[in-house]
Parts: sequence; structure tokens; C-alpha cells
Amino acid sequence: MLTLAHAWSRKQRWLIVTSAALGLVLLTAVISGYERYYRGPGEEALYGTWLDPMFDSDDIQYWEFRSDHTFAIVMMIGGEKTSIVEGRWYAGGPNIYLRFPAEFTGPARPAVMRIVDISSQQFTVRFPNQSRVYLFKKATLDSPHASNQSVELTATRCAFTFQMTKTFSLRSTLALGGGSSLLSR
Repeated sequence: MLTLAHAWSRKQRWLIVTSAALGLVLLTAVISGYERYYRGPGEEALYGTWLDPMFDSDDIQYWEFRSDHTFAIVMMIGGEKTSIVEGRWYAGGPNIYLRFPAEFTGPARPAVMRIVDISSQQFTVRFPNQSRVYLFKKATLDSPHASNQSVELTATRCAFTFQMTKTFSLRSTLALGGGSSLLSR
């Protein structure tokens, strides 16, 4: 029969350690490849403004999911974007968790929407214990008085100059120079 104690040779020990290390490297490569190419979009796919399919009215309502994990339900009233309610959101696994303010829903657990499908221009969700699926479509809210130019920060140089008057009072003025500003466009 076989003995319980077996002395492994140096070559056998080296082969076992090498195959274990190669197996670990292969497992790491498979997991990172899946995470990079096949996992699907991250929470950044939800950032933006979405048309609300749950609102049954002649008016149009939108959801804004912001990158700081706040959300707002907004409506266009008189050409201005007006926030109806704001709260916090978190996307974890296949769910979106929404925490509304206590004065809106009372002290309650977060609302949960289960993601059925998601792409860059639309996503579908279902609430737990409901069979109806809601389709959110990407929307852009443009103000009718908006400028065509994008507002971007530009570098300007500031120089302080001092002037002395006859009464010896110091007065500083700000001189703008260099760079471009929004007004010079």
C-alpha cells in the first residue's frame, strides 16, 4: 500500500510551486480581462439627464443623476429648470438605490430600481415585486437663452499696481493682462 509520508524531490517541489504561480497568474489575467471588456458600463453611464417614463401628465419630468451621487427630479416651468425633489443615489450591482429626503417620503428605506438593461442613450429598470419595466431615455435640457459658446475657465494674469496721490493714500487697482477671458470672445 501507499505510505502516508512522502518525500518530495527538489524537482517535484519546484514543479508544484511553478504550476501554482502560473495558475494564479492565469486566474488574474482571466478576471482582469472580464472586468475590462465584458463587465458592462460603470455608474458613469447613469450620469446626465433622463426623461422620466413614470410621470403621467402633459408636462414632462426629468431625472438628473449627478457625479457627486446626488439626483434631482426636475421639470421645465416657464423655460426654467425647476427642481421638484433632490436626494442621493448609489448604483451597486444590478440596482440603483435612491434616498429621498424625509420630508418627501418620511423616514423610510431607500427606493430600489433594478437595472434590466443599460446603454449610453437609455436604460430600463423595474421596481422589486413589479413586472412593469420603465425605459429612461437620455435627454438634453437647453435653456432658450443659452449661449452657443461653452463657458470654460481661462487663465488670466493679475498684476497689482499702486498709485500715490498728493495725500499719500495708497490705492490698488487690478490690471488684467495676458490670457483670454470670456468677455474677449
